[in-house]
Amino acid sequence: MGLPLCIGLALAPAAARADLAYEVPTDHARFAACAYSILDRAYPGMARLTDLRGADTIKITLEETSVGLVSSATNRFVDMDIRKRGKGAAVVIRGAWSLMGATFYAERAWREISGCASA
Repeated sequence: MGLPLCIGLALAPAAARADLAYEVPTDHARFAACAYSILDRAYPGMARLTDLRGADTIKITLEETSVGLVSSATNRFVDMDIRKRGKGAAVVIRGAWSLMGATFYAERAWREISGCASA
């Protein structure tokens, strides 16, 4: 029974990432700075911020690298785009699939940074 299950899981298509979208009244750069600060404290060494100046977009990613005896693997579990939208910002959070639900990581990230919307 174990071998057919393993073969079935190996052949199953990869789960799609789930996107959550929010509109916030705060300037996109201010929101991104606040969100990055919170995520960097919560996940030291895992948060990365990239400012795409020409596109008025700031990207924040959360990823971890596992190092084994033979190789290493990097897992990006949150990918966030913060775009300038008028005087506010449009926030799109993509989370990796989890056994806890398709939007588990994205929802958890939003719960942690949602206070930045009024900063």
